[in-house]
Amino acid sequence: MRVFLAVELDSRIRGRLEGLERELRPLARLRWVRPEGLHLTLRFFGEVSAGGVESLAASLSESFAGLPAFALDFRGCGVFPDRGDPRVLWVGVPKPSAALFELQSRAEAVARALGFAPEKRRFEPHLTVARFRGPERAVDSILSSCRDRDFGRTEIEEAVLFESRLSPAGSSYERLRVYPLSRA
Repeated sequence: MRVFLAVELDSRIRGRLEGLERELRPLARLRWVRPEGLHLTLRFFGEVSAGGVESLAASLSESFAGLPAFALDFRGCGVFPDRGDPRVLWVGVPKPSAALFELQSRAEAVARALGFAPEKRRFEPHLTVARFRGPERAVDSILSSCRDRDFGRTEIEEAVLFESRLSPAGSSYERLRVYPLSRA
């Protein structure tokens, strides 16, 4: 199974991102992430056996015990890579909560303890909202329309271990385990 850990968005944020898609669709050839698939990835684990998923799930549960719920603001957009031909359009998290970094750090520690290769890139909180279908000339127009846009705030009350299933129609995600965060 391909598995990853993420936090999900509330329906208000998803609705605002759908509005962005409607607005930008005429400007560029983008493959948009379906609203139900929008999430902020904390750690991608890759292919994991069924037994490995059970060990991972148990270790994450132990590591996340007592972590607090928190809020995240979503604002602005950008592209990866930021030079050359972009492949991804993202929405940013301008002032991520220390609790988000603690959650991600603990997930990384669990991964390493279980023998997963360490992440090569530094954790940069963002939402992947679309992928470019090829070289794009409208990047400046896209960025100017959403660079400073406020998409709102969402309360993060749980982390979710997902299975990712790839198909020609796009990725679909199944919730495997939910890790509630404690409310103050």
